[in-house]
Amino acid sequence: MKTKISLLTTILLVSILLLSGSCRKSDNVAPVPAAPTASQWTFDGVTYNPEKSLSSAVSLGTSLRCNGSGQASIDVVFGSSPLATGTYSVVNGAKNSIKLAPNECVIQVSATLGNYFSSGVPGNVVTVNISGGKATVSIDKVTLVIMRSGQLIDTQNISGTMICAIQ
Repeated sequence: MKTKISLLTTILLVSILLLSGSCRKSDNVAPVPAAPTASQWTFDGVTYNPEKSLSSAVSLGTSLRCNGSGQASIDVVFGSSPLATGTYSVVNGAKNSIKLAPNECVIQVSATLGNYFSSGVPGNVVTVNISGGKATVSIDKVTLVIMRSGQLIDTQNISGTMICAIQ
């Protein structure tokens, strides 16, 4: 009887050891990306790290501007004021007169070749998060165009993050 209990105890301990080793957590877990702490965007193959970011109220709503190193700057004008957390559709900014809905925005990049405007490609959006008195604007592959006399001169995509203090 004592041998059976000892044998059962041994089997139980071995089973526990085997099971505990087989339930080990994998060390191959991808790290969670950190939230961006500074503005940075890529346009025409060049990555910009702006020295200054501004926000201001404009007649259309709220304007955010980042002045990049070198010749490029980016402006995003939103149809809402004050700016709120959410997703905004990027509409055609090359039109002469623009009336933005509260959930819309336009993007303009001033570069060496000239001023690029958002083209209004369906599905182009920016995401805004308001926290701690700052607006973080995430831009993912939004199509911009430069037009002269009604002719398409160039098309580029812009991706990145703008972080601006809200005034």
